[in-house]
Amino acid sequence: LGEFKAGTKRHNGTRRRRTMGVCAARMRHKDCKYVYLLMFVVSTIVSWVLRDYGENAMEGLSSMEHCLDNTTCLGKEAVLRISCGSAIFYCTLCVFSLGVREVGDPREIVNSGLWLFKVPLWLGLMVGFLFVPGDFSEVYFQIARVGGSIYLVMQAIILLDFVYDWNELWLERPSLSAALIALTVLLNAASLTGIGFMYYFFAPSSSCSLNIFFITFTLVLAIGYTVLSVTPWRVESAGLFTSSAIFAYSVYLTWSAIMSQPPGDSCNTLQRQEGETGWTTIAGFVITMLSVIVTTVRAGERSKTFAISVDESLDSDEDLPYRPDFFHLIFMLASMLVAMILTGWSESWTNQQFVVDESWVSTWMKISTLWLIDILYIWSMIAHHILGGREF
Repeated sequence: LGEFKAGTKRHNGTRRRRTMGVCAARMRHKDCKYVYLLMFVVSTIVSWVLRDYGENAMEGLSSMEHCLDNTTCLGKEAVLRISCGSAIFYCTLCVFSLGVREVGDPREIVNSGLWLFKVPLWLGLMVGFLFVPGDFSEVYFQIARVGGSIYLVMQAIILLDFVYDWNELWLERPSLSAALIALTVLLNAASLTGIGFMYYFFAPSSSCSLNIFFITFTLVLAIGYTVLSVTPWRVESAGLFTSSAIFAYSVYLTWSAIMSQPPGDSCNTLQRQEGETGWTTIAGFVITMLSVIVTTVRAGERSKTFAISVDESLDSDEDLPYRPDFFHLIFMLASMLVAMILTGWSESWTNQQFVVDESWVSTWMKISTLWLIDILYIWSMIAHHILGGREF
């Protein structure tokens, strides 16, 4: 009788798994992120294509009557509506997978299964919002501004956590000491070279006071936190490598911020002319979009960065490799960020093929992100002294 019950249980389990596989189209949890990444890439590409080349298709929609004979309006509407559909899709998955951490949780199927339902839902939301009448996209634009800003803040925190983890990992391995020193020197050399190039290309005269301020302040902050990282005040996991990594990223953000200034500024000798689309514009477009795509999927896996306390003793083999709710939250915010990048964060944005993130709002968003990262880095090094008795 015991053998009969055991056999029946195995048979029922096999049948249940087979049914789940057929109805839910379930896959391994680790593989799911690549499917979501592909969906994110597709929605990003479609947004760009409709923005730059979809004028004829968009003009025929009754929901776009308020944008007739206005290419910029049509492109902006396409970007915002597709972004809205994509964001709602990831928001839905985030809500239904809240708190899921273990493989055995029944709601885990929301992330790894139900593809026969999720893919049509994803497509339906993006296409459906193109037909929604009215100018609701203006409301979503303001929501996306907030969501994109939140993404940049979370990205800054994740970057700091990654740099600290990288430094600790290499310091624990004496065989990597030479590589760590070499990389630190290389990053500092590249950053200082970048500072020199920016002075040359972005500040050709003393009248370019804003660009000079941006570049000089980046350098001054870098000197400050580099010195702090070798003093007894700093946290043990900080050092010259962490400072060199933050310095390199700060230089990149400064460069990107100045390049985001609208055309017509004589201080930027590398800037495209009004209406011009050269290879540098296309390269900048590709680099910007790839960086968002890569950082999004990486950020979605680092939910522990935002945990108030992490008890590694509670980890088990049944834990998922990443938290689905946090993963989908990141993708929701990234969908909003893409909309902001493609529209320059500005309500007065003017469409130009392959041009992204070009406005004074974009410039100040990047500069603000840069200063936030530097402030967070400095605070992370000294917080344990100021707030004694707490762990950081």
